[in-house]
Amino acid sequence: MYTKSKSKNKYIVECMILSEFPRIVSFMVDTGATYTCCSAANIDTSFREEIFKGHEFRIFGGIVPNIGIKFYKYHAKQFTIGTVDSGERDIWITFDKMATLDLLGIDILQDIAYFHNPQKKELYFYQDLEEMQNHIKNFSL
Repeated sequence: MYTKSKSKNKYIVECMILSEFPRIVSFMVDTGATYTCCSAANIDTSFREEIFKGHEFRIFGGIVPNIGIKFYKYHAKQFTIGTVDSGERDIWITFDKMATLDLLGIDILQDIAYFHNPQKKELYFYQDLEEMQNHIKNFSL
């Protein structure tokens, strides 16, 4: 279970991404984002775009108004939201400096349970529905 308070009308959550070594990346929770995406430098500072030539890529809009940004598919050995391990995951990384937000999208959020407490302005993450239900039973607003 993990909670994070709202800041500037956005929920920011720290996630651990394991590639060759673990990195902590602060993601903005975005249930409207189809994919989880972030700057390549946040995963590994030694990454260069040339390494990803020939890999699957997509152009995503909506991150920077009226501009499409190129993202490459990247396979993380482990993706953990707070203390909730979601296992191996494909995420999307970019080398474009215009993309300044790292987004936790519905591609990962759909596989875990989460609960928003509007009174405390907190978002709680759980491994599964059973863990969430057990916590909510004992929850005090």
